[in-house]
Amino acid sequence: MMRLIGIRLGTRYFESGKFQGFKNERPMLVIEYEQERLPTLATSVEVSPAFRERYRIEPLSAGICRVQFTTEIGGVPIAPEFFMGQSTAKEQP
Repeated sequence: MMRLIGIRLGTRYFESGKFQGFKNERPMLVIEYEQERLPTLATSVEVSPAFRERYRIEPLSAGICRVQFTTEIGGVPIAPEFFMGQSTAKEQP
């Protein structure tokens, strides 16, 4: 069984990273959590643009799992959304 340490409904995280050369930082909150399988994090309502990240975790064997990661970004026009998806696919294999 896989253990996700420190994750529970209401847990707050500070996310920091680079995307297309720009530094991104935002506070995130665990808004949905299915034990050991499906944490969902989102920014608070005052953060713009709004982010929502969902991780689906599938155990494959002892110590090995598959993670499916999806991101929703609010307030992003359709054309930039397409290019962000293409860039994310390259940066996050």
